[in-house]
Amino acid sequence: LAPKAVVTCSAVMAAEVEAGSRLLGLGKQEAGSRLEAESRSRLGQQEAGLEAEARYRRLLGLGKQEARAGRLASALELLQEAETLCPSGKLRRWLERLEAAVREEQEAEEEEEEE
Repeated sequence: LAPKAVVTCSAVMAAEVEAGSRLLGLGKQEAGSRLEAESRSRLGQQEAGLEAEARYRRLLGLGKQEARAGRLASALELLQEAETLCPSGKLRRWLERLEAAVREEQEAEEEEEEE
């Protein structure tokens, strides 16, 4: 953070501690400790969200690569996992088309085995 941002964050935190101590009837130290714990919790949630987003993007990229290479079953698995992290209508429609293509591929293989 830039020095100005640190000063601003510190000023905001000090004001929140003061307000929290008055509202909750807590001492400034206890209110500050609670606020700090909440901030760490929020930061942890943000980091977890960023990790999930990075994993989603990685799975999406790998799934696309697998599909381009003709490895549809592998692409399907990767993209289904990506969908669990970040469901979307566009991805769902793509998965439906991919599922149909994998079924067709499997049926064609079964017909070849029967001949």
